[in-house]
Amino acid sequence: MFMFRKRKRAHYLTLKSKARYDFLLLLFAISIMGLLQGCGQDAQMTLRLANWASPEEARIVDANLRQFERQYPGVKVIQESIPNQYREKILTSFAAGTPPDVFLLDSGDVPAFLNRDLLIDLAPYMERVGFDTLDYFPNVLAIARRDGHLYAFPKDFTPLVVYYNRALLRANHVAEPKPGWTWDDFVDKCLALRKDTDGDGRIDQFGTFFLRYFYQYQPFIWLNGGDILSPDGTHAQGYLDSPPTIAAFRFLIDWHTRWDFTTPLDIQRNPTGKQKNQFYLGRIGFYFSGHWWLPELRKFIRKRRLDIGVIGLPRVPGKPYVNVMYESGWAVPRLTRHRKYAILLAAYMAGEQAQRATARRGLAIPAMRSVAEEVAAADTTGYEKVFLQEVKFARQPWGTIVEDFTAISDLLPEIFDRVIWGKEDLETVIHDVAKRIDALLQEKQLLKSSP
Repeated sequence: MFMFRKRKRAHYLTLKSKARYDFLLLLFAISIMGLLQGCGQDAQMTLRLANWASPEEARIVDANLRQFERQYPGVKVIQESIPNQYREKILTSFAAGTPPDVFLLDSGDVPAFLNRDLLIDLAPYMERVGFDTLDYFPNVLAIARRDGHLYAFPKDFTPLVVYYNRALLRANHVAEPKPGWTWDDFVDKCLALRKDTDGDGRIDQFGTFFLRYFYQYQPFIWLNGGDILSPDGTHAQGYLDSPPTIAAFRFLIDWHTRWDFTTPLDIQRNPTGKQKNQFYLGRIGFYFSGHWWLPELRKFIRKRRLDIGVIGLPRVPGKPYVNVMYESGWAVPRLTRHRKYAILLAAYMAGEQAQRATARRGLAIPAMRSVAEEVAAADTTGYEKVFLQEVKFARQPWGTIVEDFTAISDLLPEIFDRVIWGKEDLETVIHDVAKRIDALLQEKQLLKSSP
């Protein structure tokens, strides 16, 4: 009996020990699984890439990202497309300490990010990621360059051009503009198109539309030898109120007040917003815009509903020709947790394969010279060649140099308002606006230098 109990107790202890062993084995297995999962998470690195892509462009970007993932197994890239309030949302992510690993930097935001030292200098990594500056248009590359540092790999860009309605010009016996055309040529053609076609006493066919927004008329100031600010961007007096700049503003205002060949302005003193429709309907001859409009126009061209031409800006005889350039590039925040792969991704998105894929969308000119030339050579309409010819004349806009330049450009429409509707003297108004811009710039400088 005692032996039976002893054996039973020994059996019980054996079972208890086995249970304890099984329990410990289970804990060990769970621990190993956790470690393996942790390793899996490290192997499956996730990068976030932000842009403002439309649904169609987002699909192209996604295809580029899948190709990048194939090149770097274990790396997953999530595209965050932010078509609305992009700048505000990106800045908010920086403030929260959670910016994307790579994001599309609009050229107008370059000063804000550089002045706060928020971006990685990509120049030291260029050789390692296979980025050759000689492959890119130098003036495009210069937008995100400062003192030998590079803060974004360029994606694409556009200068401004003039689209014109060939059918409307033919119907009104107006010759198409030729390269090298002048401001006087432009006025003559617009006046020839200005008509009351239905005899109701109101003009319903126009030469062009009023250029109220600074991004549209910025090159006109330069074309006449003027400027908005001093070369160092510190003051407006002596530049905005210089004779060449005043003459350029007078020329633009005369479109509406003297020659009256622009579409009507609404009660807010803005263009009506119907200019594109009027161009499509054959009621406007000339339209100033960038490459971003070309994909939409091509849809109408393919349906034979439009016959358009594209040409550079009209120039002032005897003065250097100049255009403007609006650009974007791929930047990497200092706060990224995956510096190596974020830089590789930015370089890939600015590289030949991704640029060639993106170029099919046609929103802008590829920043890589060979891809841009390839696109132009394949374009049977000749439009791309016109854009390409403008590149060497394109200058970076003030918004890429002076932080929060919109605070300055927002004051400039006042010049049109006070002269056209207030009937004030142009020189007096421009002198006043120049003083106020200088006060604004001085205030910004004081804020920057204060502790």
